[in-house]
Amino acid sequence: MGGAGRTHDSFDYELKGTRVICNPRGYVLFNSGPENLDFDPGLVVEV
Repeated sequence: MGGAGRTHDSFDYELKGTRVICNPRGYVLFNSGPENLDFDPGLVVEV
């Protein structure tokens, strides 16, 4: 995970009965494409 309370990686896990989902787009890196290849632009989470 990244510092300062953020992450650039995708996660989907449960912690003490709470589901944690993170789907960051991340940066588009110069000459190498998107930073997070697991980003899902179609992901919809209903709460």
